[in-house]
Amino acid sequence: MISHNVLGDVEGLFYQRNDFPLRLEDFSLVDVAWDDKAAAVLRAADRLRIDVRSMIYIDDNPGELCAVAESSGIVTVHASRDATETVAALDGVAGLFRWHRRLEDQFRAEDLRSASERMRVQAQSHSPSQYLRSLQVHLDFLLGPTEHLARLAELSGKTNQFNLTLARLNEAQIARKLAERPSNVLAIRLADRLSESGIVGLVVASRRGRSLHVHELCVSCRALGRSLEDSMVTKALTLMAEDFEPDAIIFTVHKGPRNEPARQWLERYTQSTLSAETQTIEMPFLGLAAKSIVPEIHVKVWR
Repeated sequence: MISHNVLGDVEGLFYQRNDFPLRLEDFSLVDVAWDDKAAAVLRAADRLRIDVRSMIYIDDNPGELCAVAESSGIVTVHASRDATETVAALDGVAGLFRWHRRLEDQFRAEDLRSASERMRVQAQSHSPSQYLRSLQVHLDFLLGPTEHLARLAELSGKTNQFNLTLARLNEAQIARKLAERPSNVLAIRLADRLSESGIVGLVVASRRGRSLHVHELCVSCRALGRSLEDSMVTKALTLMAEDFEPDAIIFTVHKGPRNEPARQWLERYTQSTLSAETQTIEMPFLGLAAKSIVPEIHVKVWR
């Protein structure tokens, strides 16, 4: 929720009005200030770790709608005095319709609300180890996760910041990789003491000669910021190669408008330099084997 108001007044209103179907704690983000709403929308996107093009801005002020749309390109909906008209307008927005609700849809709101508490814990921790130990992080690695095809295709299709290849694999393409070899596909599920995140990571790889080629590697934006990427990828690739022991790991990489975080991570992880033209990065498998999983993380493998 974004509002031009005084925070105390907003909190008081929700406290007094028991007839509101939504409570203040139901909002993943509350930004109450007197500054520009367009700036507030960008702050919200940053804090929620989503792209503005995945957001819808609803307001009853035509001027605010125009200003926000012009500055960010966000989809806007004019809020009518008749709520049924607003709902009808929302029904016409492409991308809102879903055939199914997945567990991750239920987890998302609570996970986002927990982000500020994680930041507080991180600020008070004296070391990364203490931070992760305090969070009580659990990572599940699912090899050959045929029952999660829809969620994996969603990750590939919607993840932008931490997506190395931007392959945008659909369910059929992921299913073909699974049919070739179940361990060609690995899903990563995340939880900590603050919230359950569900499946947040996808790795798709295949054997070619003495190499393991990584065709897709993406991690949901909601999982970023917890210093887990190295452990996620190291354990995932170790599992995918454990009955094969390749000589090299070859990462496919493409440059997109928003995947610079993934590219910077790959440079550090492989100790390489990427240019805009770089399409593959190779690292020796022994280099992967030399990396360790952070001991404060609880790991479980599902086959």
